[in-house]
Amino acid sequence: MILNAANYFLQVKLSTEAKVVNIIYVSIYLAFTTSIVMSCDGIEKSGRNVTKTCYRLQRGMSRCVLRKELLALAQFTKTLNPKFTAAGFYTINQKVLAAIFSAVTTYLIIVIQFNMTT
Repeated sequence: MILNAANYFLQVKLSTEAKVVNIIYVSIYLAFTTSIVMSCDGIEKSGRNVTKTCYRLQRGMSRCVLRKELLALAQFTKTLNPKFTAAGFYTINQKVLAAIFSAVTTYLIIVIQFNMTT
């Protein structure tokens, strides 16, 4: 979607208003993508923090029953740690955001170079 908008922006002679609308569209799309990816990453980190907190709390416990329950909860949260994937192909986290921006940047550089030669 971003690449199509950028390609259209570079290939077609647009009025100033159309260019502004195109830039706003791409900016909004990137903002929503960034917020979704950051939310997924935050939920994944929160799941890991719950597990770490259970392990820290059980170390300070002297009662066996509560300590066993905290260990059981830690094992449960460790096995069911939340992860968001794109149809199982890759995990959605901050690394995906860097990959998206690098792909868009590379594509734009190549398109701009082709436009300079023609």
